[in-house]
Amino acid sequence: MISFLAYTKSENELTLLKQTVTDISSMLSDEDLKMYGFSSRDKFEKFLQNCPVLDISCVDVCENGGIDYAKKVRSTNQNMSILLIVDLSLSPATYIIPSIMAGSLLIRPFDRTTAKNVLDTIFKDYYRHFEKEDGSKSFVVETREGKRLVPYSGIVYFESRDKKIFLGTDNEEYSFYGTLDKLEESLDDRFIRCHRSFIAAKKRISKIVLSKNIVVLDNGCEIPLSRSYKGKVKEAIQL
Repeated sequence: MISFLAYTKSENELTLLKQTVTDISSMLSDEDLKMYGFSSRDKFEKFLQNCPVLDISCVDVCENGGIDYAKKVRSTNQNMSILLIVDLSLSPATYIIPSIMAGSLLIRPFDRTTAKNVLDTIFKDYYRHFEKEDGSKSFVVETREGKRLVPYSGIVYFESRDKKIFLGTDNEEYSFYGTLDKLEESLDDRFIRCHRSFIAAKKRISKIVLSKNIVVLDNGCEIPLSRSYKGKVKEAIQL
């Protein structure tokens, strides 16, 4: 599954972008496309409060606050491709910056042909990366809907329940079949087993409460800590 976000103050542009992306995606892959589209500033700001994992984004930075919106989207999705909608009144110095890392630009006014050429390049680049399945940067979740690349940097925990494994990010959860024992063997030292049913991202561990046998993550989530894993977890926190 591929997720795409579009934000532009123009409803006509939003419609154009949605239609173009749908056409391109259907031509390049059988993967499902999940589309998020906004022309309302208020609705977009609400969406950003719990921004999900995104693969490709297109953000209008021309209006007040647009640069900050792009920064916010990037901060929660370090590995996505981002396209910016700009116009000639904006200085490139305002948006060609490390905190956004734009992959391409759509310069107003643009038509369907221009949008297709730019988006086609971005989607082809993404699908090439998707097919390589870069194991060092992303975890591949395989479901009935297709494959999903989840950046390791965005993973908070893995949980085993209901005969499945659930991968948790700050805002979403993805399930797949497997065992936590085999998963633990495949993960590197960015993750640590805390319980027979939980593996946590080390950098997301805020503290451990030995009196309650819990691990507290930096988003407030509490997961159980087994006696057999206490030593390893304590050592990992002290590193």
